Amino acid sequence: MTAPGPAYLPEGTLLAGRYAIGRELGRGGFSVVYLAHDRSVNADVAIKLLVPPPAAAVLARERMRREVQAVRGLSHANIVAVHDFGDDGPWSFVVMEYVAGPDLAERVRQRGPLDPEAAVRMAGDVAAALAMAHRHGVVHRDVKPQNILLDPDGRARLTDFGSARLDGVTGVTRTGGMVGTLDYQAPELVVGGRGDGRADLYALGLTLHFALTGRLPDRPNSHVPIPARPEGHHPKSIANAPKVPVWLDDLVARTTAAKPERRFPSAQAMADALAAGPSGTPKGAALAEPVARCTLCGERSQ
Repeated sequence: MTAPGPAYLPEGTLLAGRYAIGRELGRGGFSVVYLAHDRSVNADVAIKLLVPPPAAAVLARERMRREVQAVRGLSHANIVAVHDFGDDGPWSFVVMEYVAGPDLAERVRQRGPLDPEAAVRMAGDVAAALAMAHRHGVVHRDVKPQNILLDPDGRARLTDFGSARLDGVTGVTRTGGMVGTLDYQAPELVVGGRGDGRADLYALGLTLHFALTGRLPDRPNSHVPIPARPEGHHPKSIANAPKVPVWLDDLVARTTAAKPERRFPSAQAMADALAAGPSGTPKGAALAEPVARCTLCGERSQ
């Protein structure tokens, strides 16, 4: 989220007769997030306040409604819970569980890349959250460092399901069909495809690369339509990053394969592989075809 700007709700404002607004936590494209106190249950919560320009108001509110619809059916230790959705005068808002910690992007900016052990733990937490969501027919479609919160116990919590696709649910979508953040989009989504849970794994692979290196990989022509891209194009190896073991480099390469069928078949398979570590890929996590490692580097390729 971006740095605080002009206040929409001053501290002390009572929203919906229940939520006492506190300090601003951050901002997104069409929203401001506040720390608030829920007087009815005497607990701190996070309030996401919708602040779109008038032309985008209908779409933004639909996105907020979609987030609530997606998360209310999910209960998982690695997913930020959503408690309420409502309106108060001109304001639409979502009430969420408050996580007292930075997002992954902020953590890396402040303290540098994660060590491999912490990065594996983070990715395993998010893969477990995605496995739960996918089992319930929810594809996140906007996995990125800014949407992963790190709580004081070091646990990663996935948030912002506003771009989610729910099986069997129709609603407002963005013009052209593309949702999420371009830098973390799987190739099949960039060219307008529907995609499935493996698109979330691609985004998580790029997020893991960012956690380990502090940057996104070099991806020449990464947003060129798949048929126009050389076979095997995927992000460069991270083997030269300090202390990144070969097995983890291989896992990132597999997860960010350009073709969905070359990635892990499910989020649970990826979570299992992360848990297994260098001991080997668990049964069920293997892919139909091997993925060449570091095809853009010219070295360590298979």
